[in-house]
Amino acid sequence: MNIEMIKLPIQMLQNSILSPILINDAAVDIIEINYVSTGRESYCAPHVHTWFEMNYTTENSMVTGVGPDVFRVNENELLLIPPGIEHYHTYDPLKPYACFVLQWILRENDSLPKSEGNGFLDFLNKLSNAKPHAMKDIYGISDLFEKALKEAENPYNPVSLQLIMVKIITVMAGLCSGQSAMMYKKDVGLSSLVRKVEMLLNDSSLKELTVDTIARSLHMSYGHLARTYKKQTGNTILERLNQIRIEKSKEYLLNTDYSIKELSFKAGFESQFYFSRLFRLKTGMTPSEFRHQRPAAD
Repeated sequence: MNIEMIKLPIQMLQNSILSPILINDAAVDIIEINYVSTGRESYCAPHVHTWFEMNYTTENSMVTGVGPDVFRVNENELLLIPPGIEHYHTYDPLKPYACFVLQWILRENDSLPKSEGNGFLDFLNKLSNAKPHAMKDIYGISDLFEKALKEAENPYNPVSLQLIMVKIITVMAGLCSGQSAMMYKKDVGLSSLVRKVEMLLNDSSLKELTVDTIARSLHMSYGHLARTYKKQTGNTILERLNQIRIEKSKEYLLNTDYSIKELSFKAGFESQFYFSRLFRLKTGMTPSEFRHQRPAAD
């Protein structure tokens, strides 16, 4: 992503969300939204924020340290740092790290009576207990950022931009509270494609199923489908297809007397050798060893 091209939309977005966002008993103050690149920097010394900060990686990666934990944050992954958490970053100066940065503060909405627990502010404050770690963006955070940048060009619609920012924060709070991630994937409208792909992958009538045939069925290019699916689920379509085929093969092994060669083809594998190798890789045992686990017939 070109920083020079994004400077103006980012500035317009920043100017549109400066006022507090009031929702029920919560007030959200957006401190900054920005797009940054580390350039030739290689190290960011240990520091602490008094605000929440979320980084969404768009290019390359960085290594982050939080106490004894050290982990890498890769492209299309998120990092949330709550207030008061000391952390540091290291970068590869030959591969500059770039990311969206969103910073905010949570406080009570003074215009309403104080809530007696279970309010929206309590829900958002789940973020305070989050343990920093790299999270794959299967929740549509990047799409929300892109939508905000597009809408920032309309100076008469600041409320819409504020709601997008709160949407990002709310999704993160839901994850930290242990609620179902699938609820948020559906909520941001990103699961429609995943559900369609899942239906095709599980269609036993499609024996010659490939990513290319799926792309044609959905009127998409192979590359666009592969990138979008990986971005939304964290897995490739082939990985998911093999997972489904392995599960089918387990059913055949436990419930039928098909030979290994027969069931490998019925499960959708092109060769017995590839099936046996993948099965052992995924389960830690050969198909024959797995079959021997089934209870003996009376």
